[in-house]
Amino acid sequence: MTSIIRITRAQALRFRWCRQELVADTRGAGRVLDLGVQDTGGPLAARWALSLRGVEVDDADLVHAWTLRGAPHVYRRREIAEVAAATAPYDEADAAKRVFDAAKPLRAAGIEILEALATVAGHLREIVREPTVKGEVSSALSARLPAPYLLVCRSCQATHVHEQPFRLAALQAGLELVPETSPPVIRRITGWRGRSATVPTHLDVVRGALRRYGPTTPQLVAA
Repeated sequence: MTSIIRITRAQALRFRWCRQELVADTRGAGRVLDLGVQDTGGPLAARWALSLRGVEVDDADLVHAWTLRGAPHVYRRREIAEVAAATAPYDEADAAKRVFDAAKPLRAAGIEILEALATVAGHLREIVREPTVKGEVSSALSARLPAPYLLVCRSCQATHVHEQPFRLAALQAGLELVPETSPPVIRRITGWRGRSATVPTHLDVVRGALRRYGPTTPQLVAA
């Protein structure tokens, strides 16, 4: 028989406060890097987040990449091949949800989403041979791809590749973001040999979300 343990909102918040390494007993551990530290919201956002947690790490030991939700996150550089495996789509259905409205035209053209992401990653690898501004990469990429990959963008007044496939394929192509660049500059990861074949338990995204946030639902974890 399954027992139900009821907790209060205050207990849930206390759990999260501790697991976010914001109390004395947990500060400095750096486990927050297992799930990645999002680097949006202002200059040096990830560095501030680490500092608040007492995490001391050299900038050279960190890598910035588009991963979860296509947002830029910071990870340990030595683990980036494993991070690429951990943050890749689990299957075709997962990939379709991650690319949002890009899925519909691709499927209408008979192109599987995982295949599309691999295609974008292959082109990105060829295009980015030296640090390059995102806009230039997008233009070069868009010129190589057929219509199902492209979006007629009203705000840009241009036709370019859908944003999420671009971002989600970048790390799979062995590309990272140059820190503190706006617009973003993209470059190759030194020594890249492809993503890892396995995912260490501490980098597993679902387990990381449960460890970090505790009481939740499948829908919230998926989001």
